[in-house]
Amino acid sequence: MKNLIFGEMFSESMPRLTVQKLNLTTLNDLEKELKDNNDILDKTADELNDAEKEADDFGDEIDDAGKQSESAGGKFSKVKGIVAGFGKALAGATAAIGAATVATGKKLKDMADDTAAAGDEIDKNSQRLGLSKKAYQEWDYVLSQSGVDINSVQTGFKSMTNSIDDAKNGSETATKKFTALGISMSDLKAMSREDIFSKAVEGLQNITDDTTKAALANDLFGKSGQNIMPLLNATADSTQNFKDKAHELGMVMSDEAVQAAVDYTDNMDTLQRTFTGLKNSIMGDILPGFNDILLGLTGLMTGADGAKEQLQLGTQEIVTSISGIFPQLTEILLTLVTAIAGVAPSIIQALVTGIAENLPNGYALSLCHCIKSHFLLNCINKRHQQKDHVDFESVFAF
Repeated sequence: MKNLIFGEMFSESMPRLTVQKLNLTTLNDLEKELKDNNDILDKTADELNDAEKEADDFGDEIDDAGKQSESAGGKFSKVKGIVAGFGKALAGATAAIGAATVATGKKLKDMADDTAAAGDEIDKNSQRLGLSKKAYQEWDYVLSQSGVDINSVQTGFKSMTNSIDDAKNGSETATKKFTALGISMSDLKAMSREDIFSKAVEGLQNITDDTTKAALANDLFGKSGQNIMPLLNATADSTQNFKDKAHELGMVMSDEAVQAAVDYTDNMDTLQRTFTGLKNSIMGDILPGFNDILLGLTGLMTGADGAKEQLQLGTQEIVTSISGIFPQLTEILLTLVTAIAGVAPSIIQALVTGIAENLPNGYALSLCHCIKSHFLLNCINKRHQQKDHVDFESVFAF
């Protein structure tokens, strides 16, 4: 761990100090600076004890590297090995982070697609049944516990709606259906369709005679009345408990979440159609050239006059079309790349921060010091570009 972290600080700066450029004075200065800064390096290494115990040996390794070397090559041979090892580790870490980022992005996209599909289905089906989004999700769970697919009772809701309309229009037969279930004419006029459905189900559940219950269910819901008989044989309390449980377990999306899912689905559809339209527009300009080429090839095989010229004309038309389209495509691509490049750092920073905040303390500290060592490395590189040696104390002072 120590080698990986502190090796980074030397990974780009040390190779610049070649044997040819170092003189004896420079070597002595470097050795003195290394020894003078051992305490500072040891203090920095102590911060990593929770993440890696080996960090305490860092000062000794640097000191050993200086004592065992009489020349520049010998002095930095060990550092070179550390740098090489860190380079491999950094490449592996970079690849892992990149792969994790891509995998995370794809997973989030898949989750968004699944949620959007669920929300869009809730929105569309609730409208077909004449239920609110909340009521649709509640009854979806309640019916599923009775082995019934809510979408299979769509005809039953339609039959009930027709009975409601008939009763409001003065039908005595329709009125008697609801009266038998404890629903008055004033209730039909004041209540929503989903409230009438709930009241009708509760009324049927309270009927103890199975024959009467089945007949009323068939009259009100048609063939769907038989399908929902397991629900009608339950109690009103158990039905309410299932509704409450659906909320407790997070099965019910809010109206805002459902609308967001609908918007996502619509926007994705618009984007896909936009790409399709762009493709069709481009190929629409190129197709005439392809047609000339096809006719030219046919003419060549049949010996028709002017076939060669038509083939050449078609080729020229394609080239001209592509030449006109290319600048437009380039502009679009550059705009996309610029936009993505602008937000990518923020996304990566948020991802790293999120990971670090959820790691155990020791690992989080290690990650923070890895990031810190990256900035140290850049600082050392800049200083090497300005002078022959590095003032480590000023580097670590930040």
